[in-house]
Amino acid sequence: MLSAIRTVITEVVANLKRTWRLARYEKRAKNSQSLLGNLWEILNPLLNILVYWFVFSVGLRTSAGTDVNYPYAVWLICGIIPWLTISGAMTQSSSSITSASGLIKTCNIPLSMYPLKCVVHGLISHLFSLVVLAAVIIIAGIPLTWHVLEIVYYTLAMLLFLLGFALVASTISVFFNDLQKLLPPILRLLMYASSVVLNINQYSPDLQFIMRLNPMVHLVEGIRFSLLDGKGLMTHPESFISFWVATVVLFALGCWMHVRTREQFIDVL
Repeated sequence: MLSAIRTVITEVVANLKRTWRLARYEKRAKNSQSLLGNLWEILNPLLNILVYWFVFSVGLRTSAGTDVNYPYAVWLICGIIPWLTISGAMTQSSSSITSASGLIKTCNIPLSMYPLKCVVHGLISHLFSLVVLAAVIIIAGIPLTWHVLEIVYYTLAMLLFLLGFALVASTISVFFNDLQKLLPPILRLLMYASSVVLNINQYSPDLQFIMRLNPMVHLVEGIRFSLLDGKGLMTHPESFISFWVATVVLFALGCWMHVRTREQFIDVL
C-alpha cells in the first residue's frame, strides 16, 4: 500500500500544473459554447442558491435555528457553496475514467490524472463561488474575523478528501458502472445530514455528535464557522478527527485500489 501511495503522490506532484492547465482549458472550452461564457461560473452558483433559498426558506419556511443571529439565506449560502463543489466533484470524478476510455487507449497520461482533473475542475468552480459568497457576506454587513483565513485550510482539506474519494469511486466505476447511478440519490440524502440546509444544532447532543462524524460536516460547518461565527478549527474536535481519519483512509485505499487494478482498465473499458 505504501508503494501505491508513493506512486500516486509522485504522479500528482509531477503532473499538477499540467492537470490545472487542462482543467482550465476544458472549462473555458465548455463556457465558450454559451452566450454568457465564463459569466456562468458566477451565475451557476447564484441560480442554485436562489433555488435552494426559495424551496427551504420561502416554501418550507426552514430556519437556521435559535442559535444563529443572521438571516437563514446567508447561513444557507455558506453551506450550499462548499456542498455544490463537493457533490459536483464526487459525481464527475466517479465517471472520470470510464468517460475517458478513448483517451486512455491512445494517450500516454498517468491514469491517476483523470480523477485529479475532475477534482481540480471542481476547485476552480469553488474559487469562483467564493467570490459570490464574499459579496453576499459584505452586502449582509456581517463582520469578518481573522478566522476567514481558515478558508485556505478548508479548501486544501477539501482537495485532499475529494482526491481520495475520486480515486476510490473512479476505480470502482470501471468494474461496477452502477455506482454512477447510485451516487446522485446518495448525495441528495447526505445533503440533509451534512448541515447544508438544516442546522444540526437543533438536534440532541448525542445525535449532533454522531452527525459530526460525517467528514463532509467538517468542511461545510468549518467554512460557515470561519466566515460567520468566527470559530476555529477545533470547535468540534470529533468532527476534525473524523474528517482526517476518513481522508487518510480514503486516500490510502484509493491509491491502493487504483494502482493495483489500473492495468486491467483498458481490457475492461
